[in-house]
Amino acid sequence: MSFNTAVGRAEYVIGAGQNDYTFVFKVYDITDLVVSVSDSNAGTFVELIPTEYFVAINGDNGGTVSINVPLVTGGVVLLTRELPIDRTIEYSHGGDIAAATLNEDQDYQTYLLLDSSYAAMSSKMYHNKKGQENVSTEMPVPIPNFLLAWNKTGDALENVAGTADVNAPSVLYVDFISELSGISFDLHPTVIVREKGRGGTFNYDATQSGIDDGGIVFNGWVRQYNGNVYADFFGMKYDGTDESTIMHKSMDYCSEIYITNNINVVSSYKKNDEYPAIYSTTNLVNVSTIHNKIININLSTVTGQTTRQTVLANKQHRRSIAVAGVIRNKGTGWTFINDTDHQPMNMNLDEGDNAGTTTGGLEVTASGDIMFYHKGTGVYSMIVAPDETLASKGLICGASVGNDKSIISMYAPLHGKIDLATGNVNSIDTTIFPKDTISILDITDDGVISFTRPHDIAAPDTIVKYEPSTNSDRAKGIHLMYPKPDSGHWITHLYAPFQFRINGSANGSFTTHGSQTINNSQIVSTYDSATGVITVAFPMLPQHYLEIIPAITYKVGSLNPLINYGVTNVDSDKIQIRIKNIDGSAITDTNKVSFYINMGLNAKVSKANMKGAITISQPKCRIDAATFKVPYGNLWIYGMMQY
Repeated sequence: MSFNTAVGRAEYVIGAGQNDYTFVFKVYDITDLVVSVSDSNAGTFVELIPTEYFVAINGDNGGTVSINVPLVTGGVVLLTRELPIDRTIEYSHGGDIAAATLNEDQDYQTYLLLDSSYAAMSSKMYHNKKGQENVSTEMPVPIPNFLLAWNKTGDALENVAGTADVNAPSVLYVDFISELSGISFDLHPTVIVREKGRGGTFNYDATQSGIDDGGIVFNGWVRQYNGNVYADFFGMKYDGTDESTIMHKSMDYCSEIYITNNINVVSSYKKNDEYPAIYSTTNLVNVSTIHNKIININLSTVTGQTTRQTVLANKQHRRSIAVAGVIRNKGTGWTFINDTDHQPMNMNLDEGDNAGTTTGGLEVTASGDIMFYHKGTGVYSMIVAPDETLASKGLICGASVGNDKSIISMYAPLHGKIDLATGNVNSIDTTIFPKDTISILDITDDGVISFTRPHDIAAPDTIVKYEPSTNSDRAKGIHLMYPKPDSGHWITHLYAPFQFRINGSANGSFTTHGSQTINNSQIVSTYDSATGVITVAFPMLPQHYLEIIPAITYKVGSLNPLINYGVTNVDSDKIQIRIKNIDGSAITDTNKVSFYINMGLNAKVSKANMKGAITISQPKCRIDAATFKVPYGNLWIYGMMQY
């Protein structure tokens, strides 16, 4: 086939009485085409459902869409191509590469690129620069006389009441607190200071123009904060020098202050020029010891105050420990490997379901995850990784980390095949997933298949396909309707072209042959010689096939070489054909009459005609650690904890 360079989009203004619209871009299947209509050039498009139009594909050169619902003259019909993003061709290592196969594969990928490129170039939205992917590119709904401005978090635009006055007050950025004194608050009522530790946002308040506490208010410039007050605001450097004056400024201001590295000093508001006894040496040292921070307290008597503290803060880091281990499940439960080559480090083996045993320190949660116990009072980092055996099975894992225990969740690809004739499940890796992870629940006589598979939010791209059992079944064009959830399980059905042949006999009866979707015996034909009408009845077809006009050919013997015939009725469960002799008289001998009937699209395949298998490929499925058993597969754990 040749490559069709046409862009996958066509737009037409609706003419009076016009229902047919051509398109020149390539589609592989009628499901690749989206048909939308609008009542006017500026109206909103509404997508039609497949029952509201018919598509005739013209090879690689597009095709025609016939719409069977009322259209508004002057409106717009929009035809767009939407190809599934999928790889349907796989090349084998060392195998031959056929030119036709390679061309087909490259054509499909090029069509995808062509459509995405057109969509990007025609987009009316601006695009982010690299590193700004978190910023929304959506414009807000326009509001007259409003301005566009970035929101407070700087990740989206919003409408703001105001005028575009270049002389209006604006925000000013400076590097140091000391620069606040020289700023005109009329032009810049808000200033953002970048200074490390002391920086922040400051708004000018004229009522506090004579106040300077060294940390919160600087001669009218008031720090904007929400939550804790830090000694850093007042200039604490933690460099080993005596910073008692800075500490007392902090204590003067608030009832609770926080120093970097999580050191907090509990105090209360200064009352009657005195510091309450809560500033005792014992209280301060106990608080600081919890965080492995040394704070030296010197008590002195100061005129007008009962107790005063001189605080020397030496910046130190918390103690760190490593936690590490290797865990495995041979089928008898999860254990740490503990031998001459592998030993767990800082794991609490006396915790968990099997505390004090060889499987201590581990347990499986109700949700199927692995919990392991370890030492620690805070978290720096934690990594859990599969070894080469589990990695070859596509297993991935991650940890939700706590101070003294953490939880591992595991995921892996799920592949399985269900034989429709026997219900047997094959091809599933039973060391990772139980065999009953997928199964057939029921197949009704009219072909509705109910089956189970994991419904995991981690696996939105599950691929479910029908695999024919023989080449002859493959030639019938049988396909799987994509499954949908139903009451805790999934339902689907097979469908194939609905076509068959009826042969007449001398007594006016007909027999059915060649149906591949439902049994021939379920298609019953009767002939009314008085009206010349053949009624062909069959089980009800799905609703969206009601509008299909059948294609009919006929064959007669030498005694009756010509007849008149026409379709008089098409319904969801029957079709009626009127036949007459060429001279208009009724036909009494139907022995030589045969009709080939093709309903045009597809119908359900009945249970009796089902063969082959359903294959399920779920790229990422959550693993139940209780049923997982890979004898030579390990999970490696390594973390750094505060202690």
